[in-house]
Amino acid sequence: MPFRCSTSVFRLPLRLLAAALLVLATMQSIAQEAAFDPSVANEELDALQLLLENEEIIEVELKRIRERALEIKSDAAACASTLQPQVDELRSERDLVGDISDDVDVEIWESRIEIGLEYARAEASLKNCELAASRANRLADAMETLLKELSTELLARRDDNILAILIQVPQELARWPAEARDKLQPELKENILPLVATWVVVLATLFGAGVGVYLRRQFRKGPVALGDTIIRPTVAEYFLKPMVERLPLDLGALAALLSMATVFAPPLTEIVAVRVAAALLIYGIAGFLIAWSVGPLSPLSRIDGLLLEHAQSLRRRSRYLVLALLSTVVVLGPSWLGDDATDEYQLARLIAILAVIIGLFAILGFFARFREFSGRFRIVRVAAFLAVATSLVAELIGYHNFASYLLRGVILTSLGAYGLWFLLWQAETFTEWLDASELPTAGVLRTVLGVPGDSRRPGLGLYRLIVDTALWIGFLMVIVDVWDTSGTMLNELYVQATEGIAVGNITIVPADIIMAVLIFAAIIVITGWAKGWIDRRWLKHITRDRGSRDAVTTVVGYLGFVIAVIVALSIAGINVTGITVVAGALSVGIGFGMQSIANNFVSGIILLFERPIKAGDFVTVGDVEGFVKRISIRSTEIETLDNQDMLVPNSELVSGRVTNWVLHNPYGRLRLKVGVAYGSDIHKVKEILEAVAHEHPEVITDGRATGPKALFMEFGDSALEFELRVRILRIPRRFDVTSELNFAIDKQFREAGIQIPFPQRDLHVIHWPDGQAPGK
Repeated sequence: MPFRCSTSVFRLPLRLLAAALLVLATMQSIAQEAAFDPSVANEELDALQLLLENEEIIEVELKRIRERALEIKSDAAACASTLQPQVDELRSERDLVGDISDDVDVEIWESRIEIGLEYARAEASLKNCELAASRANRLADAMETLLKELSTELLARRDDNILAILIQVPQELARWPAEARDKLQPELKENILPLVATWVVVLATLFGAGVGVYLRRQFRKGPVALGDTIIRPTVAEYFLKPMVERLPLDLGALAALLSMATVFAPPLTEIVAVRVAAALLIYGIAGFLIAWSVGPLSPLSRIDGLLLEHAQSLRRRSRYLVLALLSTVVVLGPSWLGDDATDEYQLARLIAILAVIIGLFAILGFFARFREFSGRFRIVRVAAFLAVATSLVAELIGYHNFASYLLRGVILTSLGAYGLWFLLWQAETFTEWLDASELPTAGVLRTVLGVPGDSRRPGLGLYRLIVDTALWIGFLMVIVDVWDTSGTMLNELYVQATEGIAVGNITIVPADIIMAVLIFAAIIVITGWAKGWIDRRWLKHITRDRGSRDAVTTVVGYLGFVIAVIVALSIAGINVTGITVVAGALSVGIGFGMQSIANNFVSGIILLFERPIKAGDFVTVGDVEGFVKRISIRSTEIETLDNQDMLVPNSELVSGRVTNWVLHNPYGRLRLKVGVAYGSDIHKVKEILEAVAHEHPEVITDGRATGPKALFMEFGDSALEFELRVRILRIPRRFDVTSELNFAIDKQFREAGIQIPFPQRDLHVIHWPDGQAPGK
């Protein structure tokens, strides 16, 4: 029995979860806008300002104050943008009713008083919101300055160097046993006995490992199936096998981690047993990723000069680096490379840094062997090497914070680069599979994505572009966050992206542009899905004519494209009305240069609705002959009998001479000219020709059309001229049918002794010149 895994059971829960998250986010956004009070915000800003005056405030508090100030600024700006139209409207109403005087009607006087009060209240709220936004902005700027100063101070601080650390080694070693005992005795939650906690962790670990062993055995027994589809042995061998082989370790560590979370009191990251379980789980996952990344299916296998022993060497070096990192986390804690290096465990910290640096140097040295990496990524590799070497020197001379900063940056950047490479690889693999696979699952996915079957690669290219762009943006955000010492750069970029960048008198808002691109892609996807849905659910039951259905879906596709462009331009902040005016002004001049394009466009619309030719018709246009594959707005694609795709402008199909061999029916007529020698039995010739035609399977003889007929046409110069006229079922096969009939006619004529003459002439010489007669 195959090892099966069903996917359909996850679709509905995932859709419900996505819808619930969307509703929750919308409700939260509405609640935040409705709950904002400028008076309360100003009071909170006063409190934050008082906290700032505390000289002992730490970096974490500064970041929290800055984040809260930015939140208040955002809410206050939203409040101001909401109230501004109301204030403008009330101001217009107040100016309309004019000043209050004693000679006006009572109702008008009361209306003026009411409008004035509403205007005063709205304007006061607007001023409070603007004040809160301004104060929050100043406070955030002050926090940013302090954070930059603090980070610079921390990086420049010098502590004990390598000699001072070695002098303190005996004291540090003497302190380790007592501290190790404290770390190995975690605090339990209330009402949980130590013995019970121990058995819970042990049994959970054994259960998880047992499930992993069972799944591994099931995998080894036979083929793996996803639903009703058997997974290829290559994929199972190089993708699933490394993961399944580590399942006992991964599931055992995961079960131990979850059980410890139920019995141990927080903080869990300070408990050594929890760190060990987490490290084993991460090591198992990392081993699978490493094995997959250097396996035969990996892009690394396509590098020139990379042999099997090289891949094994890279696998060993990567495992060593992961093991070194996890060991340091288990011993020193997850924050051992933090911004502020403590004086505790300096010897252990030095050993950990040396172990990690050795691993980084080993991997950098490995990639330096190959020309592809030494050429294309030379700058990246040299920068990483210098950063690692500088961190080692800084650690030895006492700049521990600066060493931590460099080493942490290199490690996290490397992990981010690996994650980017891995995800780009998976995106490419998935796109290629979706493009080439004929499995039902791939067909369903292409239908959901609105990708037509005859143009998969261009349709999938849009999704690939969006995914790759999103991955690169995420990677750049990670890089900025890793190397930003103050932790404020991402917020600054976010503000620039959402509020815009001033370029002269124009403000470019990158967030609106990105949103416009995403909305454009979403509408294109929805349009593609709608075209398929209309064709399957509606048009198929209305008409069986494929040409009519193609015409409707083509119009729907272009309509969706136009809507996507208009909506995207509006979201991007581009005035569509202004574009319309400019387009109208340029239309006259452009029209002279685009007459052929406009002609083809109008001709395409005529072809789609008048339908003199349809998809699947066999046509002749000039010297082009073949099947109509697709009719678009500008041109028509015709596939010739040589499997060549010809693009014919639509104007030629409308204004030129076109032969549609199957306009009303697929039948066609052939006329075969046959000449026989003088003296032949013409009745026998007629009988043979009609008999040969009746015996051919492609010739219509059942009354649907005129049957085969042989006609004696004329007395030729060298032969008696006959013509065989037949109707065939499929006109595209007329050349094959003509050839087969000629073969059969020649065979029957030979058997009947009828000769097919060749042109010849008799020359009669009346007079020879003197002395030139033959034989003289």
